[in-house]
Amino acid sequence: MSKRISITIPCYNQTKLLERNLMYLQRQTLKDFEIIILDDASSENYPAIISKFPNLDITYIRNQKNLGAMGNIFNSIFYKTDTPYKISLHEDDALHPEYLYKAVEILEKNLNVTFVCALARWFKDDAGLDKIYSNTKEINTHIILDKKGFIKKIIEGKHIMLSSAVYRNEIFKDIPDMSKYMEIYDVYCDRPLLTNLIGDQSVALIEDRAMFTRDHGKNDGRFKNITEDDAFNLMDFYEKTCSHQMVIMLTVKTAKMQRNS
Repeated sequence: MSKRISITIPCYNQTKLLERNLMYLQRQTLKDFEIIILDDASSENYPAIISKFPNLDITYIRNQKNLGAMGNIFNSIFYKTDTPYKISLHEDDALHPEYLYKAVEILEKNLNVTFVCALARWFKDDAGLDKIYSNTKEINTHIILDKKGFIKKIIEGKHIMLSSAVYRNEIFKDIPDMSKYMEIYDVYCDRPLLTNLIGDQSVALIEDRAMFTRDHGKNDGRFKNITEDDAFNLMDFYEKTCSHQMVIMLTVKTAKMQRNS
């Protein structure tokens, strides 16, 4: 019998981080989920880690060839499952213990919402994550946004993480060509992707910081290849989706806020 939600996890040579991820997934208040590990042709022993969690419904799949970090992330987002809902969770991140329950609850009560996402809270190490978990409070606040409202939150500097998105599985009937997204926007491609997935409907943003994201610090190489064209292409996308005046106004407002903070 199909589970309620699929958790796809793109992995590559970070078995200790996956072990931590699975440990925290055990603490989710919603238990009706399956986990699909998508190993990007690693040299580390992921099956050995998975064997430590016999109580979790885990399927292990090893890619025949390495797809690269972004390639495997998108592979996990569009991986076909039979559940009503899906989340692609990075192996070094963690979720608030109520997150899956709340996300599914929002989706079931708001049929026009295509996916639920959350603001991020950063941690540096296991001790930092443990501290966050020991002080978690109930998830109480969410808002419903259209495309323009979603982009407004991004421009305002809200850290909306791709790996926090809990999608309706039915929205993935037409899979986009992510190579074109990468070519145009590079690592920024997640923002146009999420915006386009909203379509003519809505997205729910949980305003409580319910996504716990590892701070990569100086080792974060995701932005090393960003060019001016990538940034301009992203702004052009925002302007076409909203308006030139709105984008300029929000950008100036955000810059002033950052300067004065």
